[in-house]
Amino acid sequence: MLTDAALRNLKPKSKIYKASDRDGMY
Repeated sequence: MLTDAALRNLKPKSKIYKASDRDGMY
């Protein structure tokens, strides 16, 4: 699972963030 800190780190990597968002983790 992605934590708030992890999401901040993934912010520059929007591709990974969007992929996780599509998966419904966040």
